[in-house]
Amino acid sequence: FMRFSTVLPVIAASIVIVELSWILAFGQSHELFHWIVALVMCGYIGYFWSEACRDGNTLDQAIDFGGVLYIEIINLFLRILALLQSKRS
Repeated sequence: FMRFSTVLPVIAASIVIVELSWILAFGQSHELFHWIVALVMCGYIGYFWSEACRDGNTLDQAIDFGGVLYIEIINLFLRILALLQSKRS
């Protein structure tokens, strides 16, 4: 997971640019973007977990890494909910 530190930001930035362009052009997001973002969030969760295991020696660092993991998990669940909502309509 530590090797993801260079790949994940590039993928995330690319997705943001392409998805914003798609939304501006067509007025809504495509289901494929939700799947890609969900996979990228899983990568971020794994990366931050391995980084926390490696560097989280103090209580302050543990709280910081816990907050980052919490935000990534919330982002993942929001994308999953968007996918489930698109399946219903």
